[in-house]
Amino acid sequence: MLTLPAAPNGKIGWPWTGTHTAVTGGEWPRITIVTPNFNQGRFIERMFRSIHGQSYPNLEHIVIDAASTDESLAVIRRYESLLYYWVSEKDRGQTHGINKGLERATGEIVNWVNADDILYDGALFEVARAWKADRPHLFIGASVDVDVDGRELKRNLPRLRENPLWLMAYWESVVPQPSTFFSRSLLQSVGPLDEKMNYRMDWEFYLRAISHLGKELRIAKTDVFLSEITYHADCKSMNSSTGFNAEAIAVWRKLMPRLPLSFRVRARLWLNWFESMDKVEAGRAKGRGYLLWRVLSDPKTWPYRFTWGALKQSLFP
Repeated sequence: MLTLPAAPNGKIGWPWTGTHTAVTGGEWPRITIVTPNFNQGRFIERMFRSIHGQSYPNLEHIVIDAASTDESLAVIRRYESLLYYWVSEKDRGQTHGINKGLERATGEIVNWVNADDILYDGALFEVARAWKADRPHLFIGASVDVDVDGRELKRNLPRLRENPLWLMAYWESVVPQPSTFFSRSLLQSVGPLDEKMNYRMDWEFYLRAISHLGKELRIAKTDVFLSEITYHADCKSMNSSTGFNAEAIAVWRKLMPRLPLSFRVRARLWLNWFESMDKVEAGRAKGRGYLLWRVLSDPKTWPYRFTWGALKQSLFP
Protein backbone atom coordinates (compact mmCIF):
# COMPACT_ATOMS: atom_id res chain seq x y z
CA MET A 1 0.00 0.00 0.00
CA LEU A 2 1.51 3.32 -1.08
CA THR A 3 1.71 6.01 1.56
CA LEU A 4 0.47 9.58 1.38
CA PRO A 5 2.90 12.49 1.23
CA ALA A 6 3.19 14.42 4.49
CA ALA A 7 0.34 16.84 5.16
CA PRO A 8 1.16 20.56 5.03
CA ASN A 9 2.05 22.13 8.37
CA GLY A 10 -0.92 23.15 10.45
CA LYS A 11 -3.47 20.97 8.66
CA ILE A 12 -5.37 18.71 11.05
CA GLY A 13 -8.47 16.53 10.91
CA TRP A 14 -9.84 14.61 7.96
CA PRO A 15 -8.53 14.42 5.30
CA TRP A 16 -5.22 15.90 6.46
CA THR A 17 -4.37 13.74 9.46
CA GLY A 18 -5.38 10.23 10.27
CA THR A 19 -5.96 7.52 7.71
CA HIS A 20 -8.52 4.78 7.56
CA THR A 21 -7.31 1.35 8.66
CA ALA A 22 -7.68 -0.89 5.63
CA VAL A 23 -10.24 -3.65 6.05
CA THR A 24 -8.72 -7.02 5.33
CA GLY A 25 -10.29 -10.28 4.29
CA GLY A 26 -12.28 -11.11 1.21
CA GLU A 27 -12.10 -9.48 -2.19
CA TRP A 28 -12.99 -5.84 -2.68
CA PRO A 29 -14.45 -4.68 -5.99
CA ARG A 30 -12.35 -2.26 -7.99
CA ILE A 31 -13.60 1.32 -7.69
CA THR A 32 -12.62 3.90 -10.29
CA ILE A 33 -12.70 7.58 -9.35
CA VAL A 34 -12.28 10.17 -12.10
CA THR A 35 -11.29 13.70 -11.11
CA PRO A 36 -11.58 16.53 -13.65
CA ASN A 37 -9.61 19.63 -12.76
CA PHE A 38 -8.95 23.11 -14.05
CA ASN A 39 -7.17 25.59 -11.81
CA GLN A 40 -8.50 24.18 -8.54
CA GLY A 41 -5.04 23.99 -7.03
CA ARG A 42 -6.09 25.43 -3.69
CA PHE A 43 -8.53 22.52 -3.18
CA ILE A 44 -7.07 19.56 -5.04
CA GLU A 45 -4.80 18.24 -2.29
CA ARG A 46 -7.79 17.86 0.06
CA MET A 47 -9.46 15.74 -2.61
CA PHE A 48 -6.37 13.52 -3.05
CA ARG A 49 -6.02 12.88 0.65
CA SER A 50 -9.74 12.18 1.10
CA ILE A 51 -9.63 9.45 -1.53
CA HIS A 52 -6.25 7.84 -0.87
CA GLY A 53 -6.30 8.29 2.91
CA GLN A 54 -9.01 5.62 3.08
CA SER A 55 -6.51 2.88 2.20
CA TYR A 56 -9.08 1.17 0.00
CA PRO A 57 -7.24 -1.87 -1.41
CA ASN A 58 -8.62 -1.90 -4.97
CA LEU A 59 -8.72 1.74 -6.05
CA GLU A 60 -8.17 3.23 -9.51
CA HIS A 61 -7.86 7.01 -9.55
CA ILE A 62 -7.74 8.90 -12.84
CA VAL A 63 -7.06 12.65 -13.00
CA ILE A 64 -7.88 14.64 -16.13
CA ASP A 65 -6.42 18.14 -15.88
CA ALA A 66 -7.42 20.73 -18.49
CA ALA A 67 -4.00 22.41 -18.80
CA SER A 68 -4.18 24.23 -15.47
CA THR A 69 -1.99 27.29 -15.00
CA ASP A 70 -2.11 27.46 -11.17
CA GLU A 71 -0.43 25.19 -8.60
CA SER A 72 -2.52 22.16 -9.65
CA LEU A 73 0.23 20.38 -11.59
CA ALA A 74 2.72 20.67 -8.74
CA VAL A 75 0.20 19.05 -6.38
CA ILE A 76 -0.72 16.34 -8.88
CA ARG A 77 2.95 15.41 -9.29
CA ARG A 78 3.28 15.05 -5.51
CA TYR A 79 0.54 12.42 -5.59
CA GLU A 80 1.14 10.84 -9.01
CA SER A 81 2.54 7.60 -7.53
CA LEU A 82 -0.97 6.95 -6.17
CA LEU A 83 -2.68 7.51 -9.51
CA TYR A 84 -3.64 4.95 -12.15
CA TYR A 85 -3.42 7.61 -14.87
CA TRP A 86 -3.24 11.35 -15.21
CA VAL A 87 -2.86 13.84 -18.01
CA SER A 88 -2.80 17.60 -18.39
CA GLU A 89 -4.04 18.90 -21.73
CA LYS A 90 -6.71 21.20 -23.08
CA ASP A 91 -10.15 19.68 -23.45
CA ARG A 92 -13.65 20.75 -24.45
CA GLY A 93 -14.86 21.37 -20.91
CA GLN A 94 -15.52 19.53 -17.66
CA THR A 95 -17.92 16.97 -19.12
CA HIS A 96 -15.47 16.05 -21.86
CA GLY A 97 -12.75 15.67 -19.23
CA ILE A 98 -14.92 13.34 -17.15
CA ASN A 99 -15.71 11.24 -20.23
CA LYS A 100 -12.00 10.99 -21.07
CA GLY A 101 -11.42 9.52 -17.63
CA LEU A 102 -14.43 7.21 -17.75
CA GLU A 103 -13.17 5.78 -21.05
CA ARG A 104 -10.09 4.51 -19.20
CA ALA A 105 -11.98 3.11 -16.21
CA THR A 106 -11.66 -0.61 -15.50
CA GLY A 107 -13.42 -0.66 -12.11
CA GLU A 108 -16.70 -2.45 -11.51
CA ILE A 109 -17.90 0.70 -9.72
CA VAL A 110 -17.24 4.22 -11.00
CA ASN A 111 -17.85 7.86 -10.09
CA TRP A 112 -16.27 11.24 -10.54
CA VAL A 113 -15.19 13.49 -7.68
CA ASN A 114 -14.43 17.08 -8.57
CA ALA A 115 -11.16 18.59 -7.42
CA ASP A 116 -12.92 20.93 -4.97
CA ASP A 117 -14.98 18.15 -3.30
CA ILE A 118 -13.92 15.38 -0.93
CA LEU A 119 -14.99 11.91 0.15
CA TYR A 120 -15.50 11.15 3.82
CA ASP A 121 -13.46 8.57 5.68
CA GLY A 122 -14.76 5.06 4.98
CA ALA A 123 -16.92 6.11 2.03
CA LEU A 124 -15.30 3.71 -0.44
CA PHE A 125 -15.74 0.75 1.91
CA GLU A 126 -19.41 1.72 2.39
CA VAL A 127 -19.91 1.74 -1.38
CA ALA A 128 -18.11 -1.59 -1.78
CA ARG A 129 -20.22 -3.30 0.88
CA ALA A 130 -23.42 -2.15 -0.82
CA TRP A 131 -22.09 -3.38 -4.14
CA LYS A 132 -21.23 -6.82 -2.76
CA ALA A 133 -24.64 -7.11 -1.08
CA ASP A 134 -26.99 -6.01 -3.87
CA ARG A 135 -25.03 -5.25 -7.09
CA PRO A 136 -27.01 -2.00 -7.63
CA HIS A 137 -26.71 0.01 -10.83
CA LEU A 138 -26.81 3.21 -8.74
CA PHE A 139 -25.77 3.58 -5.11
CA ILE A 140 -26.77 6.93 -3.59
CA GLY A 141 -25.36 8.24 -0.32
CA ALA A 142 -25.71 11.46 1.65
CA SER A 143 -23.54 14.56 1.32
CA VAL A 144 -22.84 17.84 3.10
CA ASP A 145 -22.58 21.26 1.45
CA VAL A 146 -19.91 23.50 3.00
CA ASP A 147 -18.49 26.94 2.33
CA VAL A 148 -14.86 27.63 1.49
CA ASP A 149 -13.96 27.65 5.20
CA GLY A 150 -15.58 24.28 5.81
CA ARG A 151 -18.67 25.64 7.58
CA GLU A 152 -21.72 23.48 7.04
CA LEU A 153 -24.40 24.98 4.78
CA LYS A 154 -26.78 22.09 4.21
CA ARG A 155 -27.11 18.33 4.57
CA ASN A 156 -28.35 16.34 1.59
CA LEU A 157 -30.00 13.04 2.49
CA PRO A 158 -30.82 10.90 -0.55
CA ARG A 159 -34.48 11.05 -1.48
CA LEU A 160 -36.04 9.19 -4.36
CA ARG A 161 -39.63 8.08 -4.59
CA GLU A 162 -40.56 4.50 -5.39
CA ASN A 163 -41.00 5.33 -9.07
CA PRO A 164 -37.52 6.43 -10.27
CA LEU A 165 -39.16 8.70 -12.85
CA TRP A 166 -39.74 11.13 -9.98
CA LEU A 167 -36.07 12.00 -10.45
CA MET A 168 -37.28 14.23 -13.28
CA ALA A 169 -38.68 16.51 -10.57
CA TYR A 170 -35.22 17.10 -9.14
CA TRP A 171 -36.61 19.44 -6.46
CA GLU A 172 -38.55 16.38 -5.23
CA SER A 173 -35.44 14.19 -5.32
CA VAL A 174 -32.00 14.43 -3.74
CA VAL A 175 -29.19 12.64 -5.57
CA PRO A 176 -25.85 14.20 -4.51
CA GLN A 177 -23.42 13.66 -7.37
CA PRO A 178 -20.15 12.85 -5.52
CA SER A 179 -22.09 10.44 -3.28
CA THR A 180 -23.73 8.63 -6.23
CA PHE A 181 -21.70 5.71 -7.54
CA PHE A 182 -22.72 3.62 -10.54
CA SER A 183 -21.71 0.37 -12.14
CA ARG A 184 -19.44 0.39 -15.16
CA SER A 185 -21.91 -1.96 -16.84
CA LEU A 186 -24.54 0.80 -16.55
CA LEU A 187 -22.13 3.26 -18.14
CA GLN A 188 -21.48 0.84 -21.00
CA SER A 189 -25.21 0.26 -21.47
CA VAL A 190 -26.35 3.89 -21.30
CA GLY A 191 -23.34 5.59 -22.85
CA PRO A 192 -21.10 8.46 -21.71
CA LEU A 193 -22.14 11.80 -20.27
CA ASP A 194 -23.74 14.22 -22.72
CA GLU A 195 -20.97 16.68 -23.58
CA LYS A 196 -23.50 19.31 -24.59
CA MET A 197 -24.26 19.54 -20.86
CA ASN A 198 -22.09 21.76 -18.69
CA TYR A 199 -24.24 21.80 -15.54
CA ARG A 200 -26.84 19.01 -15.54
CA MET A 201 -24.73 16.18 -16.98
CA ASP A 202 -25.09 14.04 -13.85
CA TRP A 203 -28.87 14.45 -13.66
CA GLU A 204 -29.22 13.81 -17.40
CA PHE A 205 -27.13 10.63 -17.08
CA TYR A 206 -29.25 9.28 -14.19
CA LEU A 207 -32.48 10.07 -16.07
CA ARG A 208 -31.16 8.42 -19.22
CA ALA A 209 -30.35 5.32 -17.15
CA ILE A 210 -33.91 5.28 -15.79
CA SER A 211 -35.49 5.73 -19.22
CA HIS A 212 -33.18 3.04 -20.67
CA LEU A 213 -33.59 0.33 -18.03
CA GLY A 214 -36.96 1.23 -16.50
CA LYS A 215 -38.00 -1.12 -13.72
CA GLU A 216 -34.87 -3.20 -14.23
CA LEU A 217 -32.72 -0.38 -12.82
CA ARG A 218 -31.49 -1.39 -9.36
CA ILE A 219 -31.03 1.53 -6.97
CA ALA A 220 -29.70 1.31 -3.41
CA LYS A 221 -29.30 4.22 -1.02
CA THR A 222 -27.93 5.01 2.40
CA ASP A 223 -28.15 7.94 4.80
CA VAL A 224 -24.43 7.56 5.55
CA PHE A 225 -22.55 10.74 4.59
CA LEU A 226 -20.09 9.87 1.83
CA SER A 227 -18.95 13.24 0.51
CA GLU A 228 -18.59 16.97 1.03
CA ILE A 229 -19.42 19.52 -1.69
CA THR A 230 -17.60 22.84 -1.47
CA TYR A 231 -19.33 26.05 -2.51
CA HIS A 232 -16.94 28.88 -3.35
CA ALA A 233 -16.85 31.98 -5.51
CA ASP A 234 -15.57 30.17 -8.62
CA CYS A 235 -17.82 27.10 -8.59
CA LYS A 236 -20.50 26.74 -11.25
CA SER A 237 -23.24 26.12 -8.71
CA MET A 238 -22.74 29.63 -7.32
CA ASN A 239 -22.51 31.50 -10.60
CA SER A 240 -24.65 29.84 -13.26
CA SER A 241 -28.28 29.43 -12.17
CA THR A 242 -29.37 30.43 -15.69
CA GLY A 243 -27.21 27.69 -17.21
CA PHE A 244 -28.57 25.08 -14.79
CA ASN A 245 -32.16 26.10 -15.58
CA ALA A 246 -31.66 26.10 -19.36
CA GLU A 247 -30.13 22.63 -19.31
CA ALA A 248 -32.88 21.27 -17.06
CA ILE A 249 -35.45 22.45 -19.61
CA ALA A 250 -33.43 20.90 -22.46
CA VAL A 251 -33.26 17.55 -20.64
CA TRP A 252 -37.01 17.52 -20.03
CA ARG A 253 -37.72 18.22 -23.68
CA LYS A 254 -35.33 15.50 -24.83
CA LEU A 255 -36.53 12.75 -22.51
CA MET A 256 -40.26 13.48 -22.40
CA PRO A 257 -41.14 11.50 -25.58
CA ARG A 258 -39.60 8.38 -23.98
CA LEU A 259 -41.77 8.55 -20.87
CA PRO A 260 -44.90 6.46 -20.28
CA LEU A 261 -48.00 8.45 -21.19
CA SER A 262 -49.18 8.51 -17.56
CA PHE A 263 -45.99 10.28 -16.53
CA ARG A 264 -45.66 12.47 -19.62
CA VAL A 265 -48.62 14.65 -18.58
CA ARG A 266 -47.06 15.29 -15.17
CA ALA A 267 -43.69 16.05 -16.77
CA ARG A 268 -45.37 18.53 -19.12
CA LEU A 269 -46.82 20.38 -16.11
CA TRP A 270 -43.37 20.45 -14.48
CA LEU A 271 -41.86 21.81 -17.66
CA ASN A 272 -44.46 24.58 -17.88
CA TRP A 273 -43.83 25.49 -14.25
CA PHE A 274 -40.07 25.54 -14.67
CA GLU A 275 -40.09 27.47 -17.94
CA SER A 276 -42.32 30.08 -16.31
CA MET A 277 -40.02 30.36 -13.30
CA ASP A 278 -36.99 30.69 -15.57
CA LYS A 279 -38.67 33.51 -17.53
CA VAL A 280 -39.59 35.36 -14.35
CA GLU A 281 -36.08 35.05 -12.94
CA ALA A 282 -34.56 36.24 -16.21
CA GLY A 283 -36.98 39.18 -16.24
CA ARG A 284 -36.21 40.12 -12.65
CA ALA A 285 -32.48 40.16 -13.41
CA LYS A 286 -33.04 42.78 -16.16
CA GLY A 287 -35.12 45.18 -14.09
CA ARG A 288 -38.71 45.84 -13.09
CA GLY A 289 -39.83 47.20 -16.50
CA TYR A 290 -38.59 44.14 -18.36
CA LEU A 291 -40.08 41.83 -15.74
CA LEU A 292 -43.47 43.51 -16.01
CA TRP A 293 -43.41 43.23 -19.81
CA ARG A 294 -42.28 39.58 -19.63
CA VAL A 295 -45.12 38.58 -17.33
CA LEU A 296 -47.88 40.54 -19.09
CA SER A 297 -46.87 39.15 -22.50
CA ASP A 298 -46.78 35.50 -21.39
CA PRO A 299 -50.02 34.13 -19.85
CA LYS A 300 -48.23 30.84 -19.03
CA THR A 301 -46.56 32.60 -16.11
CA TRP A 302 -49.82 33.86 -14.60
CA PRO A 303 -51.00 30.80 -12.59
CA TYR A 304 -47.90 30.67 -10.38
CA ARG A 305 -47.46 32.33 -7.01
CA PHE A 306 -43.76 33.04 -7.59
CA THR A 307 -44.69 35.23 -10.59
CA TRP A 308 -46.78 37.61 -8.53
CA GLY A 309 -44.35 37.47 -5.63
CA ALA A 310 -41.53 38.54 -7.94
CA LEU A 311 -43.64 41.38 -9.35
CA LYS A 312 -44.59 42.58 -5.88
CA GLN A 313 -40.96 42.59 -4.71
CA SER A 314 -39.86 44.41 -7.86
CA LEU A 315 -42.57 47.06 -7.96
CA PHE A 316 -42.88 47.63 -4.21
CA PRO A 317 -39.40 46.95 -2.75
